[in-house]
Amino acid sequence: MKAKVVLTRNIPARDTSDEFVRGTDVDKKSPVKKAGFIPPLKGGINKPPVLPGRSAERKMGVDDLLAAADLLEPAERKQLLDRLSLARSAAPDAALRDVEMWSVAVYEALGAANGSGSGAAQGPMIIKRSVAAPGAWAPVAEFMDTSGFKDLKVAERQAAYRFLAQLLVDHVVSIARAKGLPVGAKLVSSCAGQISEVFERAFPGYIASGLAKVVVRQMMRPAAED
Repeated sequence: MKAKVVLTRNIPARDTSDEFVRGTDVDKKSPVKKAGFIPPLKGGINKPPVLPGRSAERKMGVDDLLAAADLLEPAERKQLLDRLSLARSAAPDAALRDVEMWSVAVYEALGAANGSGSGAAQGPMIIKRSVAAPGAWAPVAEFMDTSGFKDLKVAERQAAYRFLAQLLVDHVVSIARAKGLPVGAKLVSSCAGQISEVFERAFPGYIASGLAKVVVRQMMRPAAED
């Protein structure tokens, strides 16, 4: 009978002494230290150490933002407030696009009312800040919803905004002449809450009967036929 031969590998035993595992307590003369063993960082492997002279990052709060705003110049602070106002006025991208279309429509209507072919006497950004403010934009957005204009396609909505801006600016011109006020974006914004009444006077019963969309589509038909 032949003897069974068993092959074995000489695997060195793993050093599990406290001196090797802890790492931080390794003696300077230890062969482990000489071999270049680096003890683990404090706080765990996945947590980077806090560098000297540098605080851990944290989220800025409202108080921090207000403190930073106090360091701005008056003109910069006003610009910041204007941008915050625009941000509050319309959150989604679609609403931002509608605010832009309404601003352009008012700009063009004011230019026509003031006899300027290139646009209103005020700059487009000034007009946009005025008509896009929450108190001025909310009545327009609400009317677009109740009239059904909100469901129109983009090109049709743009035509609707131009038509509504013309109606509103014409109404503003009559008020300005009666009271001796300048025709500008501020007066248009203050009269924005009357946009439903202005449309109702021009087209009585159209909103209640669901025919408001017909007005816009009739306006666009000649352009489409050409």
